[in-house]
Amino acid sequence: MAGSSGIDWRRVKAVAWQVLQPVVIAILVVALLFLVWGPVAEQLKVDVAGVSHFSSVYSSGDLEAVDDVIAGDDVTVAGLATIGETLHVTGASSFAAVTASGVASVDSLAVTGVGLVGTWLQVSQDDTLTLYDGDTITVTQSFMPLTAGIWITTSTTTAIVSATVGGSLLFLTNMGTFPIVIKDAANTQSAGDITLGQYDSCVYVWNKTDWIMLALSNN
Repeated sequence: MAGSSGIDWRRVKAVAWQVLQPVVIAILVVALLFLVWGPVAEQLKVDVAGVSHFSSVYSSGDLEAVDDVIAGDDVTVAGLATIGETLHVTGASSFAAVTASGVASVDSLAVTGVGLVGTWLQVSQDDTLTLYDGDTITVTQSFMPLTAGIWITTSTTTAIVSATVGGSLLFLTNMGTFPIVIKDAANTQSAGDITLGQYDSCVYVWNKTDWIMLALSNN
């Protein structure tokens, strides 16, 4: 009986499909990414009426019309960000311009344009710091309540620990009954030594070298 020399087309099709299947899938994935991600990469626009949760948000365009933004990482928007309610970012935030009518809570906020807060602009507050004679005031938050068990004077060389970023604001208030003297010319620049009685307050700004006094209130 003579052997058959015909081509098994079913086997040829099966082999061809095994070869072409990954190619077809790859083409479909690329097409899907182009259709979905292309416009997003060009300009990210979010219109959400509720709460928006992000791990990270990066956009070269605008982030718009969001009631709440809660980001577990960084948010970077080159355009305008309009937040109707709460902006809470645990990482760093960078905006060309931001408008928030509610509460803005971020670890680090950089606004290169106009930053507007419609309700409250709140600085972070630490627990009351107890000082001893010759101490350096350890700054951990923008608002530092102070107290002392006796009349004390800060260190004559470093009255307040240096900040890490120029332009940082510092609000000091003596919450105790004993006076606290903050030395001048001890990485501080003020009109002489400052004595804070109970509830007296002063405001400094860090110029990358010294704490420059902006205001003093005798309360």
